[in-house]
Amino acid sequence: MKKPRFAIPSFPGSNGEVDNLRTLRRCGFDAFVFRWNDDRAQLKDVDGYFFGAGFSYEDRGRSGMVAARDPLFEFMREEASLGKVIIGNCNGAQVLIESGLVPLGDALRFCLARNAYRKEGKWQAPGFLNEWVWITPSCPINRCATSHWRGVLHMPIAHGEGRFVTSDQALIEE
Repeated sequence: MKKPRFAIPSFPGSNGEVDNLRTLRRCGFDAFVFRWNDDRAQLKDVDGYFFGAGFSYEDRGRSGMVAARDPLFEFMREEASLGKVIIGNCNGAQVLIESGLVPLGDALRFCLARNAYRKEGKWQAPGFLNEWVWITPSCPINRCATSHWRGVLHMPIAHGEGRFVTSDQALIEE
């Protein structure tokens, strides 16, 4: 049986490629690191892409903003339209959101903003969060990114920009 072949795109400042490569290989993938400016002909037989951790372009502006505007993402949109898998973890998820590849529906656009929460009617800014949280899926099973996961999951988070922001009034009112 042929192993799925995954490319791990790397941008200047990224720092998680070795960990991502090791993890994908341990999970049975044929994986390799692809620098943002390498020849795209190397991607002709790729089954999917894994955008991972790192501080691409030192995360100037919003996290992932600079990398998401790289010409590579025109190619990524073509690959997505062919049904290829594109996964983002950590800064990779921020890059995919900034690029518009994660629109959460038809033409919906959102971004990640600095962490904040409302307490007693006032906005609080806790800064960088590095803690363990409990999460429970609230979407239908077929929409859960962790493939039929049910129940409560205890997991670590570490980010300064993890708050989804949108101008879509329907989402704001939920």
